[in-house]
Amino acid sequence: MQRIVHATALAVALAAPVAARALPVGDLRWLVEAPGEQTKPSIDGPYVVYADHSGADWDVRMYDLSTGTTVDVAVGPGDQQSPDVSRSVVAYRAPSGIEVYSIPLRALLRSGAEQDVAGAPATSEAVVAWERDAADGSGRDVVWSRLLQPKVNGVLGGPGDQHAPAAFGDWVGLVDDADGGAVRMLDTTTGEVREVCPGRATGLAMDGAPDAPRVVVARDAGGGDTDVEVYDTPGVLGAALRVPGTQRNPHVSGDWVAFEDLSTGHSQVVLWNLATGTAFVPHPSASDQILNDVSAVPGQSVRVVFADDAHGDLDIAMYTLPLPLADDGAPANWPPAPPPARCDDPAAIVLADLTLARETGKPFVAQAPLAGAVTEGRVLVCLDAMGVSSAGVVLGDRPVIAATPADFAIPVHHLERVVTIEPGDGRVAAAAAGVPGATLRVRVLGGAVPPLACEGPGCGGHLDGGPGTHGAPRGQGCGSAGAGLAPLGLAAALLRRRRRA
Repeated sequence: MQRIVHATALAVALAAPVAARALPVGDLRWLVEAPGEQTKPSIDGPYVVYADHSGADWDVRMYDLSTGTTVDVAVGPGDQQSPDVSRSVVAYRAPSGIEVYSIPLRALLRSGAEQDVAGAPATSEAVVAWERDAADGSGRDVVWSRLLQPKVNGVLGGPGDQHAPAAFGDWVGLVDDADGGAVRMLDTTTGEVREVCPGRATGLAMDGAPDAPRVVVARDAGGGDTDVEVYDTPGVLGAALRVPGTQRNPHVSGDWVAFEDLSTGHSQVVLWNLATGTAFVPHPSASDQILNDVSAVPGQSVRVVFADDAHGDLDIAMYTLPLPLADDGAPANWPPAPPPARCDDPAAIVLADLTLARETGKPFVAQAPLAGAVTEGRVLVCLDAMGVSSAGVVLGDRPVIAATPADFAIPVHHLERVVTIEPGDGRVAAAAAGVPGATLRVRVLGGAVPPLACEGPGCGGHLDGGPGTHGAPRGQGCGSAGAGLAPLGLAAALLRRRRRA
């Protein structure tokens, strides 16, 4: 089932019961504070590698969390930059090209000997990939080289840019601007290429099963809005976090996704758990947190590292969240959750209210705008009829209630529906048939809408994620958000920002 989360003002109001849930307890720690800049951290297990410019040029160093010591990985003449670690393998850009270093062997597994290296290396224990300027000047290509058998190399090229490589197991992923920013993944052992999703991706990350990786995509939704999407199956949107503004640079480890949110004017790292629906900002601040990475050890902890300019130059910080999640209680000043919206509540938030009266020779139809140009979230539609034989209610251009004579077995009748509105649903319209003098009143209410098991056509059953979680038809890939929008109740949790020392 598709899972989509929205974070607008209305969605926050609708998710208020979830907003009262407490934040998990974690710990912020500065791993590296040194003169100059330390940036581009990458983490896997106990190893945090980063680029260090405390000297005359850039070097690659590693902080070993198990020993608390710093180890030099590449400190030769010239710049060594953009490190990426996978298990005990580190890839980075050196003056001669892309090099791969073994942490336990303290030796190079691969020496660079490439021309026109643009950078952005990504590695797994099996394959390393990077960007290269095309020799014909047509843009950038993604080059890959296997570290394990079969030791073969390849180029993913074509018109325009192929960029933002990611590596996991035997797989290499990339963004293909020749096809509108589509995301593709290649099995480097067989040559099989799969299209993850078409359209407007800006970056990706992979993790999961060796034969079927989970792919997390940052996708440009237009109008300066970039969202995070998750694909467990190529071509099928499994989850999406719809938050205003830019969300970028996703990384994934197990069920944990880390990315950077720019919606507040500062780049802030966000953690999102796909299994539980938890999303929160570990260390909200006025500084910028950039170039994050995440590593989760099931049953132990999840760690996210990032470069932070809180001290002027960039330093390396790490946030650790012990597992299983602990709870520090709801913030003392957090408002109590409002009761669920009810059609018989005179204090309910009314987004639209229209009454139809059947008169001879006049149409039995009416329409009204939704208050405040509300265009996203779940609403409660209340229908009260007298002398009506059939009725229909439309949000935007989508029918949401179709009541037949079987629904109006008695002269005075009441119907309720919880409906998810979508962008473009800025009005409600109703039409009815009945005897002269028949009346139909339609109200659209906001507030804490009661949860449903499923909304919309094609639904079937619950999704994991707790209260407020709903099923909806599967999406159609990067170019489309899918047919049914189903807020998980994460929006308010995402917008809570709590400082940690």
